[in-house]
Amino acid sequence: LGLAIAELLPVPELARAAREALEERRGAEELRFEFAPGRAAPRRHLRAAVLPVWLSPLAPERALVLVEDETKEVLAARQRKQWQDMLIHDVKSPLTAVIAALKTLPEETSDPKVLGLVQLADRGAGKILEMLGTYLQLLRLESGAVEIHAVQVPVGKVVEEVLAGARLAAELKGVGLSSELEPELIIDAAPELFRRLLANLVDNAVKFSRDGDGAGIRARREGVAIRIEVWDRGPG
Repeated sequence: LGLAIAELLPVPELARAAREALEERRGAEELRFEFAPGRAAPRRHLRAAVLPVWLSPLAPERALVLVEDETKEVLAARQRKQWQDMLIHDVKSPLTAVIAALKTLPEETSDPKVLGLVQLADRGAGKILEMLGTYLQLLRLESGAVEIHAVQVPVGKVVEEVLAGARLAAELKGVGLSSELEPELIIDAAPELFRRLLANLVDNAVKFSRDGDGAGIRARREGVAIRIEVWDRGPG
């Protein structure tokens, strides 16, 4: 069996996977690998499924090996990621310049209404920049280029920061923000991702609330877990 597979596709991983599946009586197994059919030929990206076939109740005698060429899909995914990285970089550069310009505007006026609008625009631009960073980080996580390192994070401190960041937009819309937290709540999380997650939910809560409504964050212990809720009285 090993020699037959090796002659068809000279990849040791295939023959080894088939032998192990037969010897250890395992079920179907899937693996991915790169394969170079020759020096001048481009590398191929293959997905193989190895399935033992029992011809009698006592012992398997054959293994079915299905091989699929994923080269087009893999190359397209790599090209898409490169395009996404380039697009995010191209958007971040002018957005950073806009934020820098917004921060200088308060020096040019003392009108409270204008200052409020400038602060709102500054916060909105900063939020877009933050979302682009989050999206880029998620792309890297999916590709395995970045690992999440969880640490102990005080829930109350993050909630306070998130509500402070959303307060201006909430005040302009007439939405009251509040928090109901049990004291000394600690979770294991990636701090920045946790903060961004809560900030996105609170922003949505403010956005879809009606004037005069309330929104906020609740957190409490439930057994060994901690339950965190972002609530609002809007539709949906």
